[in-house]
Amino acid sequence: MDIAAKVKEIVSDKLDVDGADIQEEQDFIEDLKADSLAVVEVVLALEEQFEIEIPDEDTVATTWKNVSEGRSGIARIEGFDPSEFASQIAGECSDFDPLQYMPKRRLREAARFIQLALAASAQAIRSAGFEPTDEEKERVGTFIGVGFCGLEVFEDTCKTLFDKGPRRVSPYFIPSVISNLAPGQVTLEWGFKGPSYTHTS
Repeated sequence: MDIAAKVKEIVSDKLDVDGADIQEEQDFIEDLKADSLAVVEVVLALEEQFEIEIPDEDTVATTWKNVSEGRSGIARIEGFDPSEFASQIAGECSDFDPLQYMPKRRLREAARFIQLALAASAQAIRSAGFEPTDEEKERVGTFIGVGFCGLEVFEDTCKTLFDKGPRRVSPYFIPSVISNLAPGQVTLEWGFKGPSYTHTS
């Protein structure tokens, strides 16, 4: 079997692209203009054809694949030790690497919920092929719903305050936990200049 030819055949079929236009170094989304769900279809077809399991790197594709296969995202909590709690299960965003979406030096500016907002928005924007001009960015708004987040930063900061005093509290404490910094950081990352709000109920 000519593996390269078979791969190209599958990609061509699932993405409805002329096989002659498919090159090995191309990116599904950037070059072949596929959305994230179409990429999942390609991955599933390749796994079935070659009886292999392709490692998941794109969380949109991973989520859709798990949903399609009936895999539950609920499991025992790993983010902290839940042994003393009556309920010890949750739907966590596991295997999340914020460094895929922001530089290491900026991690201290953002609690986990802001990091997740940056990741989710990046995937949504890229999947949609959304590329507004500088003029259009003036009219692009960012609205992200946020609950009571950043608790892990509050906890660590309280420990620092009580154990070491106020002078040891990070100046990034407040910016890293303000709810509106979820859409705020997204607007800074992408240069959107329209309204930026957080909805909390």
